[in-house]
Amino acid sequence: MVNGKQCTVAWYVDDNNISHMDPQVVTNVITALEEHIGEMTVTSGCCHKCLGMDITFNSDGTVSILMEDYLKSVIEFLGEPISSSNATDKGLLDVNPDPPAVDSKERIDLYGSIVPKDVRLQDKNPCTLTFTTTS
Repeated sequence: MVNGKQCTVAWYVDDNNISHMDPQVVTNVITALEEHIGEMTVTSGCCHKCLGMDITFNSDGTVSILMEDYLKSVIEFLGEPISSSNATDKGLLDVNPDPPAVDSKERIDLYGSIVPKDVRLQDKNPCTLTFTTTS
C-alpha cells in the first residue's frame, strides 16, 4: 500500500508491470528499481507490448490483445518461405510441412532461438511451426 492505495508490481521473465492510481508512485518505483538493475524500457498509457502481445486499453473500457506483429517476426526471423497456408475454422497456419534438415551450427542456433518463441506462441495461438534438425 502506498498513499492508501494498492501498488502492484508484476514480474515475468524480462517483462514487468507496475500500477498505482498515482502515476508519480509508479515513477518512484521505476526510479528505485533502476538504481539496482539499470535503465529499463518504460511505456505508459494505453498501448503496451508484453510477452509478444500488443495490448491496448481502449477508451470504451475494453482491452484488445493482438499477436500479429509477434507472429510475423517469428516467421521473418526463421527466414524460411511459407510453403502453404490455410484458413480453416481453427485458423491454422502451416509453415513448410517438409522443412529441410538443419545441417549447420548457424542454422541450429537460429532454430534454437525460434523454438522457444514458437512454444510461447502456441500457448497463446492455435499455430503450428515445424522444425527439423539433423543429429
